[in-house]
Amino acid sequence: MADIGALGATFNDATRALAGGLWQTAVEEGGQGTGSVNRYVNDLTAVQQGLTELNANPNQFTGDTQTHVDTILADLGMAITSATSSVNGGGAAAEAALRDAHLEILNVANADTNLAGLLGFTPAPEALPDGTQVKFNAQATFADVGAIFNDFANKSLGGVNAENHDVLLNEANVMFKDLEHMVNQTGGQFDGLSYVHARALLYQVDLERDYINGVANEPGGRGSNDNILDMIDIVQNDDNLAALAQDGFAPFSEPLHDTPKYTDDAPQTLFWANFIAMSNSLGEQAIAAVTNHDAGASAALVKELQAFKADVEAFDAEQGGVFGGRFDNELLGDKGTVGAAVNI
Repeated sequence: MADIGALGATFNDATRALAGGLWQTAVEEGGQGTGSVNRYVNDLTAVQQGLTELNANPNQFTGDTQTHVDTILADLGMAITSATSSVNGGGAAAEAALRDAHLEILNVANADTNLAGLLGFTPAPEALPDGTQVKFNAQATFADVGAIFNDFANKSLGGVNAENHDVLLNEANVMFKDLEHMVNQTGGQFDGLSYVHARALLYQVDLERDYINGVANEPGGRGSNDNILDMIDIVQNDDNLAALAQDGFAPFSEPLHDTPKYTDDAPQTLFWANFIAMSNSLGEQAIAAVTNHDAGASAALVKELQAFKADVEAFDAEQGGVFGGRFDNELLGDKGTVGAAVNI
């Protein structure tokens, strides 16, 4: 008999993989597998098989709930087919069909009181009401930005394509402008480490614009998925930002399995060793300069930090591929956390 509880966790893992779009590579890189499409299809196939097994019991579902289960099973088949097509030239039509099928599964399951508690499918981030005009607002709150982000994450399910490109780019532009206005305000709402986190968020929204426009060198939705999930983590792991966001930057459910550790080649291993050593050294210099009130040492340190940021950015950009998709939001200069830490 299928484990009903496991069906929800498995489907929720698939939803998480869908943010920003699925990806696929012909050759494995860094022990990362050949794409999230395999994870998604495997997850949904497991849910499909489990639900089919439950459905074989004539007493398991009745009435409207039976009709809803039949709808979900049909949508699971559509989502599996569309997922494979989306990374094999299916384009906007396949990605739109994938998103529609996945969201209908969530909507049908959660609208049925019997299925909602039984299956435990976590809803997607909440979309804005139809007709909402998303535009820069100098009076916007962090919660307002969070609501736009939720809509962005919802619309990104399945990937960026000709149908949703302009809407997603506009939302990313507005989030960037709103956040930039907040971060640059004197005496604003971000203090201490929350200020660094808010600036990192700003930079990663900028990076997301590159992913939307296809500027970044990475396979499909690999970078966007990592970036969207990381922006959520930045907010949810900062108590101040999480409180300001209210229901914004809504988290996806936890993954079934941790992301595999990236297996570095020799140059990447050397890079990380130098990165750690330089980070420690620069941190020690910063503490000494502040402790000793040494203006000259502080000025020299700023130059070292900028050089460090430039070197790290250059290496990351040179790698591209899955490495870039995995680490851009940390290493790519003023589009990641290194830039946010250096530029304060």
